[in-house]
Amino acid sequence: MLVNEQIWLQELGKGEDNAYRELFRLFYARLGNLAFHFVEERAVAEDIVQDTFLMACAKIDLLLQHPNPGGWLVAAMKKNIYNYW
Repeated sequence: MLVNEQIWLQELGKGEDNAYRELFRLFYARLGNLAFHFVEERAVAEDIVQDTFLMACAKIDLLLQHPNPGGWLVAAMKKNIYNYW
């Protein structure tokens, strides 16, 4: 886990509003590139990534407890891609 991710987890655990923006900043590019690789349509890939972040916000307690939040996000996004197909 990156140092920035550790700091983010601490802030998110405190309920900081900026932590949600940091979540997006840290993981958007990685998830966007991966989604585009699988669906090859930019608009669809962006929708899938957005849905993944909405899921993460809705299930933030699970994300905080997970030992690898980036891996959790990727797994959630893969489920969203599967549902798209």
